[in-house]
Amino acid sequence: MAKKKLIKTDAGNIFQNSQQKNISTSTSVGFQFLNGKNLKLCSEYDKTADGILTVNFFDDFVIPEYIFINGDNYKVTEIGSCSFPKTMQSIFIPASICKIENYAFWFALHSSLKEIHVAKDNKFYDSRENCNAVIETATNTLVVACDNTIIPDSAERISEGAFCAVAIKSLYIGSNIMHIDYNFAEIFGLESIIVSEQNKFYDSRENCNAIIETASNTLLKGCKTTKIPTSVKRLGISSFATIKEMESFCIPDNIELIEEYAFCNCTSLKEINIPPSIKSIGQFAFFNTTLISVSFKNRNIKVHKDAFESKVFINGKPRDYWLRPTGKYLNFLKK
Repeated sequence: MAKKKLIKTDAGNIFQNSQQKNISTSTSVGFQFLNGKNLKLCSEYDKTADGILTVNFFDDFVIPEYIFINGDNYKVTEIGSCSFPKTMQSIFIPASICKIENYAFWFALHSSLKEIHVAKDNKFYDSRENCNAVIETATNTLVVACDNTIIPDSAERISEGAFCAVAIKSLYIGSNIMHIDYNFAEIFGLESIIVSEQNKFYDSRENCNAIIETASNTLLKGCKTTKIPTSVKRLGISSFATIKEMESFCIPDNIELIEEYAFCNCTSLKEINIPPSIKSIGQFAFFNTTLISVSFKNRNIKVHKDAFESKVFINGKPRDYWLRPTGKYLNFLKK
């Protein structure tokens, strides 16, 4: 890897198409040299980065097709994870982009992204039907969403992190969606979830306000108004993560598995019941909550050692009391 250096760019070159309505802000974006004088934009903290661009940008953000570095023009063809760590309201994806990684705009989405547009002559991605999203054209996969995204009817898949840290009150999953990655969404303020009755792979049975994977009876995504149906057996990865309003939650007796990150970042959560039906709780399932104490009636339950934070008392003892000398699960058979 080349030695990292600070490369200063001309904001006029980078953002020549931006509507410069607001005062610009400065940020750092990493870059990685690819074959054929192509360039990948990435996080400034990415260990594979060959250098760092210090740039200014405005709320309306236009990704450049070319960046001038050390006397040469490099074509911007890829966008890596967490590439843009500042607030922006609008993003334009140029025709040169042929690869976008999961969570590419995670930090930007965490704030106020309202519009996403893809160049009409881009051969790999599109924003069809003014959907305010990035769709991978060949696979009809939604890869990046924002606060105003409407999933187009032609979309068939939703990728991991596509709805990461967006603010949406209502989410509708159409009849053509055949695959949704686990951990696809971290949505703030979500109140309503509806799945088309014609969808063969997912449902929102009993008006539960959740996405349920039909074949496995796994609750994939819930919200603050979710009522878990009795037919559901598993709470999926990040299924209730980042619901800030949640102070307590009653897990029904039909649930057997709570997967990783299920209630992670529910920062107001202070009460949770763990019914004896639960057989396993995954890593970080209850991290970054305000839980103080939990109890299990089933001492054969498999609880990952990092399912709860060290501050949490479990069955009247500090979490670390139950740590095994080796292995990743707590030992509740300890005398």
